[in-house]
This record gives sequence, C-alpha cells and structure tokens, in this order.
Amino acid sequence: MKIRESEKLILVMLAEIQEKLKIGESDPAFIQEAICSGNTWSLYWKYPGIFPDPEEEDPAVVLEVVEYLEMWSFIEQAFQELDGPTQTEIKEDKGLMSPVFHGFDGNNECDHMSVARVMIEHLERFPEFAGRDLNSHCPMLPRYQKMLGIFQPIRETLAGVRRLSPDQLKTLLAY
Repeated sequence: MKIRESEKLILVMLAEIQEKLKIGESDPAFIQEAICSGNTWSLYWKYPGIFPDPEEEDPAVVLEVVEYLEMWSFIEQAFQELDGPTQTEIKEDKGLMSPVFHGFDGNNECDHMSVARVMIEHLERFPEFAGRDLNSHCPMLPRYQKMLGIFQPIRETLAGVRRLSPDQLKTLLAY
C-alpha cells in the first residue's frame, strides 16, 4: 500500500481520534504501528475484508520471514516431541545450534525483525514465538538461509506428518 507522507499523518491522527473516542471496529494502535513502522503490508493481513484485492504483492522480506518462522515452528515442535535423552543429546552437541528461534539481529536485520514482530505480536501468527525477545544480537540471516535451503525439500516430505525426524532436526541445526 503506497501512502504519501501527508496521508500517513492524516491516518495516524484519525487513529488517535478513534482510540480516544473508543469507536469503530479497527485497532487504532495497530494501524498507527503499521503506518509508523513502514509495515503497511500488514493492514492487508489484518483487514482482508477491507482489502479483498491488495494493490500490490507482499514485500519480499515478508515472504522470507514467513518462511523462516514456518521452518522454526517445525524445528521447535519436533524438538519438543523428542524423548528426554534425545533432547539432551541435541542440546549438549556443541556442533548444533540451539533448537530455539533466536530472532534477527536488531542492528543489521531490522527489517526482518520488524516483520517478525508484526507477524507474531500484532497479527498473532506463530503464537509459539509470542513474548520472546526477537533480537538475536548477532546476524542470523546467513544461517537461516542455509537452513531454509535444506528445509524446503524436507518440508515436501512432511505432508500429513508435520514432524521432523531427529536426524532431519540435527541436519538443520548443524548450520
């Protein structure tokens, strides 16, 4: 959604009025956040009835973050379903990454972190990551990109199963 600077001011002011008067069905705090953070794509996701035919495609970073969040959802679910000894083995293996979504680097991957925050906190997608600090404090994209390259072919084999095997999990966490 392309919004001119003057329109942003008007929309933020209208959202403030709506919030103050406690009227309307939309979430004025969310609207303000979407506009001020540059995540106007999220308005389509939150209010599909208002925007049945979006004017433009989601930005590439949005699609990329969704892929990473889906991958980490599979990873964390598979780890939680492992027996205790296998979990301990994975946790103690120094060659494996921790089986917990670390977020993105707040200094160098801020667009990714912002999209993830909107997805998780405001759009309530991927609730398993809610309440977490999404700032990894170190670059994660190179690692996530490698992991995703391995995960995508595996995902095709998970239809109906939706669980990674311990070996698949270890392969992904080795990056």
